[in-house]
Amino acid sequence: MLDYLLYFKNWFKVKISLWEKDSTKIIFKQGDIWWCSIGMNIGEEIFGKSEKFTRPVLIYKKLYA
Repeated sequence: MLDYLLYFKNWFKVKISLWEKDSTKIIFKQGDIWWCSIGMNIGEEIFGKSEKFTRPVLIYKKLYA
């Protein structure tokens, strides 16, 4: 149980640093594969690995706002 608390604490630090970055210049397209910080999840969900909680992600469909 304490291991998960440490993982969440580390993930929150990474998450805060990612929020502070300017991500308006990221350009991607459908079919690309990117390394993304997925984070620390609970239960059966897949969570990121390494110190930045990253996993490869396939861009399936780009949604426009």
